[in-house]
Amino acid sequence: MKRILTLLMLFPLISACSMEAQENKNIELSQGNALNVLEYHHSITIHQFSLILKEYLKNYHSSSSSNRLYLKGMADLYLAQNNLFIPNMYEEYNIGNLSKGEQNDIQELYKNCRAFADLISKSLDKNVPISADNKTIEELIQLADDIKSQNPYEDGKTDLIVKMNQLIKKIMNDNR
Repeated sequence: MKRILTLLMLFPLISACSMEAQENKNIELSQGNALNVLEYHHSITIHQFSLILKEYLKNYHSSSSSNRLYLKGMADLYLAQNNLFIPNMYEEYNIGNLSKGEQNDIQELYKNCRAFADLISKSLDKNVPISADNKTIEELIQLADDIKSQNPYEDGKTDLIVKMNQLIKKIMNDNR
């Protein structure tokens, strides 16, 4: 009877140990999934910003109010999103292998893109163009298109992100 009772008492311990090993495997999978979510978020966020810039070049000087309203709607929709929610998850759960500086560069990019979309929206409200020539906007579009295909959360390459941050800040400072 003691042996049966001992076996019955050991069974939960043995099964609990095996569940712990299974949980660790799930944590690894969830970190892999989190990196995929971050990559997807990064790509979509920068792609949307690139589309706004392309639309700005195409329609800002248009006399058609519907084209300008379309651009305003794109900018306002971009502003309605919380682009920092998912990247903050990266920092909170310490996923991947980016340094604090690289994390800050990426978050700064999202903040700068948001500020630039706000600048476009306000310039449309005031009917005043942004003081940046088409060449500078085209350079910004090219940087955005190059950045959206990168995954800085895995490869840690933030040199283009730093360059884009600098260009956006320069344009923003010229418009103050």
